[in-house]
Amino acid sequence: MPYNQIINLMLALVIIVGAPVKPFSEDDAAFQLDIYQTLGMAGLVFVAWCVIVHIVTRQTAQRYHPFALMERLQWAALLFLGINLYLLELKACLSQFDWIQRVTSIGDMAGLLLYMLYTVSLWYITVRNMQPAETLQTPVSFVATRLRMLLPALLPYMILTILEAVLQMLPVPGIQAFLSTTTASLVFLIAFLGMAVTLIPWFIQYSWGCIPLNETYLKNIIETILQRFRIRFSKILIWPQPDDRNCTAAVVGIISKFRYLLITPCLLKYLSTAELEAVIAHEIAHIRYRHMLWYVIFMLGYSLILYNLSDPLIAWIFSHKDLAKTAFWLDSEHPKMSSILMVLPFMLFIVGYFRFFMGYFMRNFEREADSAVFEIHGAPWHLINALEKIGILAGNIRNQPSWHHYSIAERTQFLQDVALSPDTLNQFKKKLKFYKMLMLVTLGLLALSPRLMPVGIWQENTKVNLTEIYLEKLLHKEQERPEIYIMVSQIFLERGHKEKALELLEKALQFNPEQPDALNNWAWITTTETDATPASLKKALQYSQKATQLKPIAPFFDTLAECYCRLGQGREARAYAQKALDLATQTEKTYYERRLQEMDECREISSVPLR
Repeated sequence: MPYNQIINLMLALVIIVGAPVKPFSEDDAAFQLDIYQTLGMAGLVFVAWCVIVHIVTRQTAQRYHPFALMERLQWAALLFLGINLYLLELKACLSQFDWIQRVTSIGDMAGLLLYMLYTVSLWYITVRNMQPAETLQTPVSFVATRLRMLLPALLPYMILTILEAVLQMLPVPGIQAFLSTTTASLVFLIAFLGMAVTLIPWFIQYSWGCIPLNETYLKNIIETILQRFRIRFSKILIWPQPDDRNCTAAVVGIISKFRYLLITPCLLKYLSTAELEAVIAHEIAHIRYRHMLWYVIFMLGYSLILYNLSDPLIAWIFSHKDLAKTAFWLDSEHPKMSSILMVLPFMLFIVGYFRFFMGYFMRNFEREADSAVFEIHGAPWHLINALEKIGILAGNIRNQPSWHHYSIAERTQFLQDVALSPDTLNQFKKKLKFYKMLMLVTLGLLALSPRLMPVGIWQENTKVNLTEIYLEKLLHKEQERPEIYIMVSQIFLERGHKEKALELLEKALQFNPEQPDALNNWAWITTTETDATPASLKKALQYSQKATQLKPIAPFFDTLAECYCRLGQGREARAYAQKALDLATQTEKTYYERRLQEMDECREISSVPLR
């Protein structure tokens, strides 16, 4: 199973989905190139990639094994994919076509095809530059083999993307809005998991060219072991390999109806009957210990963290004014860098989660499966012999570890330690069980964590911060227009931020001290504050008097009445309330009649000292 390739594919999908669908700016869009010039530049970037791969594989052939070098270069392919999608804005360029703009998933599919172009070219050039003794395949056959291996991993994404494209094209009201909801994401996730446990295992047998095991003797041996442990497979298959030195076996599928046991011809050719039994016991142990189910749990955990915590995390970041300002500055001044930084955390999360976190469990699941040899043979020697043979046939890889398997040397050493001290296995299983339970508890807490976090407060602070930042930017552009400050102050007042509203009104008055709306609004906000000081109330009265002189309208006289009321001058308060009522329109009469009654009450208590 090409685990590295699958992680690389997941990272590519993050880059593709996160790529801009519109040019960052009209002046900077794709370096001011039209669509055909942009495609031409993308072609030149691809040619440069091919030249680099050719030179690197030729120059470093003596120091690195070509396949090991290819594994490293596939990460560089992500860099070139990013150049196309973020610097050249290729996806945004393609969205200029109306039919792509209407169906956004087509742009994602185009990005996936671009990634596959870079990947296939890497495979082809690497094998083409290999020495005949290093591979038994032609470049074309190697590419075909790798594509067949990768196709089952691509299949769910392609099906869901095509389904989304079809739904987007349907003339159904609200379908676009629904596809953007969390409910739609959950439906697609369930569909993906359903395909992962049914369609993908079924499809693998055809994509990988597997054929049924018909040799009666070997089939009886395997079926005897299956009966002993009460494990069922839909089929036992031979997994053809282009290189007969590739000795491996695999279990695909969780549900018995869609579960298959795959064995390469190399194992049947080079292993003894006892050694083959040990390998089969190892593969069956993955089912007995429910390792395949745990992999589904890992996928659910990944989705849980991604969908359950990404929004609270973003809200927490933007709830801090300085972080929000930095993000806003990056988005406005360096939009390409901002777009890249938005997808980078998701890429790091994928690498950390699967390669390190899940990788730890995968290595130990393999070790746990190795221990099954003690149940079938009582001793590890047949499995040790099988592992040593596999290491030699694969090119002396005995001491070569990977992130999802311990090295053969480490695996055989563990089996020898268990043979000498059986308690070693008990301690290992207790430790693994503890970490599995810890993982489940952690995932449970992560599921509940948004309810325990002040997400609502963060989201409200985020709205305030983003509003402030945006309006500050607007004000910066319109520095000498006090009406802009008045309009913005009204927005902050509606959100309950009176101090910020007063600050903006004072800035408006700096530009125009005779601005009646700014004077009135400042006076009203200050007067209606319950903890206003006598000094601020007197200033509010002065502003209100000036506002009514400049603009004698009902709302302004109402403010003046409120100022006199708060200062304990009830007679003046009622007089100006009556003035407001006299100037009011017919639709405003009810409000100002009520206000006049309030001023009558204010007159009755006007002798009460102001605190």
